Amino acid sequence: TGCPIFTLPANNFTVEVTSETCPGKNNGQIKITAVAALNYTVTINNATYNFTSTTATSANLAPGTYNFCIEVAGQTYQQCYAVTVAAGTTVSGKSSVVSGKASVEIEKGTAPFKIFVNGLEQFETMAPIFSVDVKGGDILEVKTAVFCEGVYAKTIDDFESVFAYPNPTKDIFYITVPTSETEVIVALYNFNLQLISTKKYPVVFGKIQLSLANKPIGVYIAKVLLDQPVTLKIIKQ
Repeated sequence: TGCPIFTLPANNFTVEVTSETCPGKNNGQIKITAVAALNYTVTINNATYNFTSTTATSANLAPGTYNFCIEVAGQTYQQCYAVTVAAGTTVSGKSSVVSGKASVEIEKGTAPFKIFVNGLEQFETMAPIFSVDVKGGDILEVKTAVFCEGVYAKTIDDFESVFAYPNPTKDIFYITVPTSETEVIVALYNFNLQLISTKKYPVVFGKIQLSLANKPIGVYIAKVLLDQPVTLKIIKQ
């Protein structure tokens, strides 16, 4: 009748892959654990490991794809795998500023994230998308859980901190202006870009007050004439 064919359950081996922690570290790992207590041999990256049901770990691996086969002593048996050790990442993300809030999305980096404004920690979060209060000239920094991933940093430009509120408005609205000037010129246009007015407005506590009283409902454009002019869309309800 012949010799029985040696086999093992499909779930006999568990293969865990750990990515490189940071670029250039070459410290990825492949960890193999077996259920059945047998004498196994595996060669990974030119290094041979003998193990039973305990774990075989291949460490200090550079990013890349590794092909290996696990053999059983005294048997014509192989279980083969192809796994990838991912490269370490450097923190990266994108951000935008609207109405005095910076909306940040961390695209690469390890949570939790610590958020700093001008060197002062604001909060810590596991979420890759969050917002934080900022103003012109602030330095926003995001640090990850892994030091060598670096820091995501952004300096908030003055023009990014210029915004109108309430918006939409029924009449009076304010525009924040990060300037040491006591007056700011604003040109107001209708949606067809027809000039309605050009006036100087006094700056009080970092903002100016405007009014759309007696103006029809619709969309208006306010051009704030700072060193770097800023254009805002105002909606009157």
